[in-house]
Amino acid sequence: MQKGAQPTDTVRRILSFKGVLYLKHLLRGVKLGLFDEPTAYKKFEQWQADHEQKVSARRESQKKARVAAPVVRKVEEAPAAPAEPAAEGEAEA
Repeated sequence: MQKGAQPTDTVRRILSFKGVLYLKHLLRGVKLGLFDEPTAYKKFEQWQADHEQKVSARRESQKKARVAAPVVRKVEEAPAAPAEPAAEGEAEA
Protein backbone atom coordinates (compact mmCIF):
# COMPACT_ATOMS: atom_id res chain seq x y z
CA MET A 1 0.00 0.00 0.00
CA GLN A 2 2.83 2.41 0.76
CA LYS A 3 4.29 1.90 -2.71
CA GLY A 4 1.11 2.88 -4.55
CA ALA A 5 -0.96 -0.31 -4.68
CA GLN A 6 -4.65 0.34 -5.35
CA PRO A 7 -6.91 -2.19 -3.57
CA THR A 8 -10.26 -3.24 -4.97
CA ASP A 9 -13.40 -1.95 -3.27
CA THR A 10 -13.85 -5.15 -1.28
CA VAL A 11 -10.24 -5.23 -0.11
CA ARG A 12 -10.41 -1.53 0.77
CA ARG A 13 -13.45 -2.16 3.00
CA ILE A 14 -11.67 -5.04 4.76
CA LEU A 15 -8.50 -2.98 5.28
CA SER A 16 -10.57 -0.07 6.56
CA PHE A 17 -12.51 -2.31 8.96
CA LYS A 18 -9.29 -3.76 10.35
CA GLY A 19 -7.69 -0.32 10.69
CA VAL A 20 -4.88 -0.76 8.20
CA LEU A 21 -5.86 2.35 6.25
CA TYR A 22 -6.09 4.41 9.45
CA LEU A 23 -2.63 3.24 10.55
CA LYS A 24 -1.28 4.16 7.10
CA HIS A 25 -2.83 7.60 7.52
CA LEU A 26 -1.22 8.02 10.94
CA LEU A 27 2.20 6.91 9.69
CA ARG A 28 1.96 9.47 6.90
CA GLY A 29 1.47 12.08 9.62
CA VAL A 30 4.67 10.85 11.26
CA LYS A 31 6.49 11.13 7.93
CA LEU A 32 5.26 14.72 7.53
CA GLY A 33 6.43 15.56 11.06
CA LEU A 34 2.99 16.22 12.56
CA PHE A 35 3.65 13.88 15.51
CA ASP A 36 6.04 11.12 16.51
CA GLU A 37 5.67 7.37 15.95
CA PRO A 38 4.75 6.41 19.55
CA THR A 39 1.91 8.95 19.43
CA ALA A 40 0.68 7.46 16.16
CA TYR A 41 0.62 3.94 17.61
CA LYS A 42 -1.09 5.23 20.77
CA LYS A 43 -3.82 6.84 18.63
CA PHE A 44 -4.17 3.63 16.65
CA GLU A 45 -4.51 1.52 19.81
CA GLN A 46 -7.19 3.89 21.11
CA TRP A 47 -9.06 3.67 17.80
CA GLN A 48 -8.77 -0.12 17.86
CA ALA A 49 -10.18 -0.35 21.40
CA ASP A 50 -13.11 1.92 20.49
CA HIS A 51 -13.71 -0.06 17.30
CA GLU A 52 -13.80 -3.37 19.18
CA GLN A 53 -16.37 -1.96 21.63
CA LYS A 54 -18.59 -0.78 18.77
CA VAL A 55 -18.35 -4.11 16.97
CA SER A 56 -19.11 -6.17 20.08
CA ALA A 57 -22.05 -3.86 20.96
CA ARG A 58 -23.42 -4.29 17.44
CA ARG A 59 -23.10 -8.08 17.67
CA GLU A 60 -24.86 -8.14 21.05
CA SER A 61 -27.73 -6.00 19.79
CA GLN A 62 -28.13 -8.30 16.78
CA LYS A 63 -28.19 -11.35 19.05
CA LYS A 64 -30.82 -9.75 21.28
CA ALA A 65 -32.91 -8.77 18.27
CA ARG A 66 -32.89 -12.35 17.00
CA VAL A 67 -33.75 -13.86 20.38
CA ALA A 68 -36.30 -11.25 21.50
CA ALA A 69 -38.62 -11.47 18.52
CA PRO A 70 -39.17 -15.04 17.39
CA VAL A 71 -41.07 -15.29 14.16
CA VAL A 72 -44.18 -17.45 14.32
CA ARG A 73 -46.16 -17.92 11.17
CA LYS A 74 -49.65 -19.23 11.00
CA VAL A 75 -50.03 -22.04 8.52
CA GLU A 76 -53.09 -21.77 6.32
CA GLU A 77 -54.93 -24.85 5.22
CA ALA A 78 -54.45 -25.84 1.62
CA PRO A 79 -57.55 -25.64 -0.61
CA ALA A 80 -59.34 -28.94 -1.09
CA ALA A 81 -58.36 -30.88 -4.21
CA PRO A 82 -61.11 -31.53 -6.79
CA ALA A 83 -62.88 -34.83 -6.30
CA GLU A 84 -62.37 -36.09 -9.84
CA PRO A 85 -59.82 -34.93 -12.41
CA ALA A 86 -61.22 -33.36 -15.59
CA ALA A 87 -61.61 -35.70 -18.52
CA GLU A 88 -59.12 -35.29 -21.36
CA GLY A 89 -61.80 -34.58 -23.95
CA GLU A 90 -63.50 -31.77 -21.97
CA ALA A 91 -62.41 -28.20 -22.54
CA GLU A 92 -61.61 -26.16 -19.50
CA ALA A 93 -63.02 -22.64 -19.21
